[in-house]
Amino acid sequence: MLALDPADSLIEGYIQQHTPTTKTKIVEIGGRYGFASVSLVQKHPELSFEVRSDSQDFLDRGSAQVPSSCRERISFSHCKSVFDSPPTCDTHTVWLYVIRNLLWNWSDTDVVRLMRAIKQGVGASTRILVTDGVSPVSGQFPLHEEIAYRRRDITTMSMHNVKQRTQEEWVGVFKQAAPSVRVESTLGRSSHVYKGLWEISFVDE
Repeated sequence: MLALDPADSLIEGYIQQHTPTTKTKIVEIGGRYGFASVSLVQKHPELSFEVRSDSQDFLDRGSAQVPSSCRERISFSHCKSVFDSPPTCDTHTVWLYVIRNLLWNWSDTDVVRLMRAIKQGVGASTRILVTDGVSPVSGQFPLHEEIAYRRRDITTMSMHNVKQRTQEEWVGVFKQAAPSVRVESTLGRSSHVYKGLWEISFVDE
């Protein structure tokens, strides 16, 4: 059964297709209630999870949703700012940093700032996974689907004064983070929303 939000299917699909080696921890950054982690921890007993947020209220709400059988494998950690550099131990323990539906209303400057902050804790085999909305290219989908996606673009602009990024714009922002950045893209959609998953890694500079 497909998730209502394609972001969740994209993250699950990535985990199924990639097997971690020595690192088995996933850190969800700015994940509000830890939507991705709370779901994944119940499906993947081989992995551990940590949700980091600058809102203790969100962390408390997320923690309350975790089944008792999974609580030993997930933690909820308060940070002063999501822009803080990760703990040094992340280099040896974290397989994936997951950023789910967080950056859609962020400026390019802040997205780059976050990528550079996370980079400080990234080991050679660590990856950053970003999922978020994508504005499709005109004519990319059948007309009835494109109309639904354009409605979302218009709603985002009118209610939040935010322009949804195209696939090209997302990749362009991520590549500003460092000369060594590599971006791999996977795209998914439902009847009402078009989402991207970007695997971000850094080669030695």
